[in-house]
Amino acid sequence: MIDFTRVFHRVVGSRLFKASSIYMVGYGLKRIVPFLLLPVMTAYLTPEDYAVVALFSIFIAIVTMVTSCGVLSSVSLEYLNKSEGDFAVYLSNCLLIMAVATGLVAGVSLLLSDWVLSLFRIPGNWLWTVFLVAICTNILNLVFYTFQAAHRPLAFIILLLCMTLIEISVSVFLVVGQEMHWQGRVIGLIMGASLMSIPALIWLYRHKALLRPVNPDMVKAALIFGLPLVPHYAAMLLSTMSDRLLLDHLATRTELGIYTVAFQLSSVVYILI
Repeated sequence: MIDFTRVFHRVVGSRLFKASSIYMVGYGLKRIVPFLLLPVMTAYLTPEDYAVVALFSIFIAIVTMVTSCGVLSSVSLEYLNKSEGDFAVYLSNCLLIMAVATGLVAGVSLLLSDWVLSLFRIPGNWLWTVFLVAICTNILNLVFYTFQAAHRPLAFIILLLCMTLIEISVSVFLVVGQEMHWQGRVIGLIMGASLMSIPALIWLYRHKALLRPVNPDMVKAALIFGLPLVPHYAAMLLSTMSDRLLLDHLATRTELGIYTVAFQLSSVVYILI
């Protein structure tokens, strides 16, 4: 006869269950905090403000995805296959790939700035902030993937929640206290990613994963693994964000803003399922 009490204690006490619980609670808090702040933010941000923030978020997500070159997905595999020293060199080369890709995409976007700005309809003098957030986000993602591979869920969630806390705190201070409208919310996004990329870089430096010699074989291997995944990531991104981009061109900014708020409300249901 199966001893269900014993099985239950073994499952609850397992490393997998503990790690899964930490990730679940952490991601739940990350999603529910912006939801709880909706009554405050909607009192100070107009639907048009929400529309601008949504377009910024979409542009940042696209640039981050493209400039990552898919190499982040190889981090878990290489963590298992390489020695500690070789893995540090691999992380450094991945960071180099993403930095070069960000520079190239930024250069192309500046050359085609009229087309880019007409597509996303964001103020031109804020264009550079998209690339700043993209490279900072990729730095953070490199550390996030490493923490996951090393089975360090607590470090992962602490870093994630600190970024969320900075983003929300700065946003509330600027939007509510300084009445900066959409600019305050966007600055919150910028500050959350850029400030938390500093401890991420310090962690990479302490683990000798910064400014290591360029290894052509590692660069080639990372790109061979990652680049074929970019269309897959692009399809996932389009399936979740193309609705708001289309609404911006087919409807008014007010309607896009209302839709964005409704989308945030539905995120609570997404957590439950």
